[in-house]
Amino acid sequence: MASGTEEEGCEVRPAPIEASRQSLRNAYLLLTSESPVEDAGELRTLLNSAARDCVPRERNSFVTLQAITGGEVCTFKLIVKNAASLLSNGDPIKLDAETRLDYLIRSLSLLGSTIDNSDLRMTSDREKVKNGLMNSISALDEFEQASVTQAGLPHTVSSGGQESSKKP
Repeated sequence: MASGTEEEGCEVRPAPIEASRQSLRNAYLLLTSESPVEDAGELRTLLNSAARDCVPRERNSFVTLQAITGGEVCTFKLIVKNAASLLSNGDPIKLDAETRLDYLIRSLSLLGSTIDNSDLRMTSDREKVKNGLMNSISALDEFEQASVTQAGLPHTVSSGGQESSKKP
């Protein structure tokens, strides 16, 4: 886990979550730059990186084989599983983290479908992708909050350096 300190206390951010957030921010920046991306390939690469092998249809063949043979490949599920080992099955904190994980995976999957079905030269399609990116960043923030709470760690969830921001 990546961690840092602040004047008001300790800040804990799991490194894979922070890396995913950065990939989603980079995708957003590609869409909003002066010469925005028109090829979905770059966005798809950033999304696949952000998904951390949690969206089955986005996995490469090696990761798919690992999943078939019984190994957990979703980084976010491993975070929840490790933290959950300290909690009982019906613990509301554990259930909240699992619910937020499911929402995050659905959000990333929907974003992938939106990217695949968009013509990035069209303003309306670009807006759909931007909205999907913002929804995924928000879902990631909520998952981070739940997973750090589940682990019993002090935390401050940040999106783009600002507390619980709606902007990347």
